[in-house]
Amino acid sequence: TSGPKGNVWVYGQVEVSSDSNFNVIFEATKGKNYNGDIAMDDIGYYSGGCQPPTTPSLPVVSPSPTAPVLTGCDFEKDLCSFKYDKTADFNWTRTSGKTASGFTGPAFDHTLGNKHGHYIYIETSGKKENDTARLLTPSLSGYGTLCVTFWYHMYGPHVNELSIKVKTSYGGFSLPKWRKFGNKGDKWAYGQIDFYAYWGNQVAFEGVRGKGYQGDIALDDIYIRRGKCAPSKICDFEED
Repeated sequence: TSGPKGNVWVYGQVEVSSDSNFNVIFEATKGKNYNGDIAMDDIGYYSGGCQPPTTPSLPVVSPSPTAPVLTGCDFEKDLCSFKYDKTADFNWTRTSGKTASGFTGPAFDHTLGNKHGHYIYIETSGKKENDTARLLTPSLSGYGTLCVTFWYHMYGPHVNELSIKVKTSYGGFSLPKWRKFGNKGDKWAYGQIDFYAYWGNQVAFEGVRGKGYQGDIALDDIYIRRGKCAPSKICDFEED
């Protein structure tokens, strides 16, 4: 494609095939002067033919699972077997569509990619800075490495912190196994971690309120499987 496309992000996809190993090359060509910047983000690849995107701005296809799901939730009907942590300052909220505050939070869920789909988020209006909400998975049985996959949304000038910790059978919490800070833009992003679990552990998803009300953080499509996580085929350029 060539020429100006307007001040918007545009979704693109192309099918490629080869009988041998190959690399995909993204090539941009300089125009006549300095007013010709071209940008790319959220590059992924998947087996099989291309599918029409669920929304015009975001592919919502998750990496293929590598093992049966031990526990998980897409929040379409309820919280599944997840529970709020009663020792936290406030609770996550299950909702659909746009969050109550402007310029923060998602406008749609990740599972369905529309305003009718459900997700959970921290409503930061009326809370104090550093107030914390925690969602807990059911207690896990057995020992061994587990993979946690999820989609998160961190948009707004007052977004603080989202982290994943492990709650032990004795009631204590580990240091964060995964964490993100600050505004990541109005988009759903994929996350995954693997960790060694012991009998009775629970996975805790912790959202922390920032300096103001425009700091909603959302989660969707959380799943836990046995074994190490498969290498992610999605690059959003947030880390490297």
